[in-house]
Amino acid sequence: MHLVYVDDSKDNRIACFSALIVPIDAWNDCLLHLNDLRKILQKTDEIYLRKEFHSTEWLGNKGIVGKHRVSIERRASIYNWLLAG
Repeated sequence: MHLVYVDDSKDNRIACFSALIVPIDAWNDCLLHLNDLRKILQKTDEIYLRKEFHSTEWLGNKGIVGKHRVSIERRASIYNWLLAG
């Protein structure tokens, strides 16, 4: 059995769907890993733990994501690190 998360992103012309599929027996490990990544970001960049990330806003340097401003260069670095992690 698997857990599946499906998300959509669209504008006036294009729609994109993505899915994340996790074997149910790996779910707790995945969740712990994600929580650990978020705790690292809170410690290193004071990014809020419960702030939802949206790629367009994150990479567009929009929105308040933590106690201090996070530069676009740092956001790009964090984004790449999260994708690799």
